[in-house]
Amino acid sequence: MEHKRFLYILILMFEITIAQAQNDGGWHPSFQPSVIIGYSKGLGFTYGIDLEVGLFERNIANALPVKYGLAFSYYMINYQKESVHRISTINLMLDSDYANIRIGQGRVSNVYGYKNRVREHNFGYTFDVSASTGNKYFPWFGYKYFKTYNNNNWFWHSGPYKAYYGTFKGREFVPDLTNNTFGNQ
Repeated sequence: MEHKRFLYILILMFEITIAQAQNDGGWHPSFQPSVIIGYSKGLGFTYGIDLEVGLFERNIANALPVKYGLAFSYYMINYQKESVHRISTINLMLDSDYANIRIGQGRVSNVYGYKNRVREHNFGYTFDVSASTGNKYFPWFGYKYFKTYNNNNWFWHSGPYKAYYGTFKGREFVPDLTNNTFGNQ
């Protein structure tokens, strides 16, 4: 039940933010993929992909553009060289040229057994923060945190998943809504 309440709160926050953006006229959709490579202390290497979907943009103090939207992540952790834990998340995102903050919900799964026929999964909340210099050719460095709602149902790893990572963001794709085509920024 805890994960459903958390999800409802996220949806409510997102709907309020979208309503404010529509009133301000800041609708600005964009898509930006990235690749993650990192390390989880005590567990192993981390690798995966992200997709940021910016839905609208505002300028803070008439200088710094900030994107709001959704972020989808899929990353894997080599769990002590024994198995691979797969974590997929959906997050609310706040993104600028210098920092990125995400909070959301995710699912961790593990496949094991004879010919990997057994699959277990658990749900949890996630937090992700990363920073960069503002130069688009410089990598971002960040920290991912994932905690399951009920550790009694997940005996593979008793604590939260904590990963330090570096990422390179790809080109940002901005659809041109007037001509129904994609333009690049």
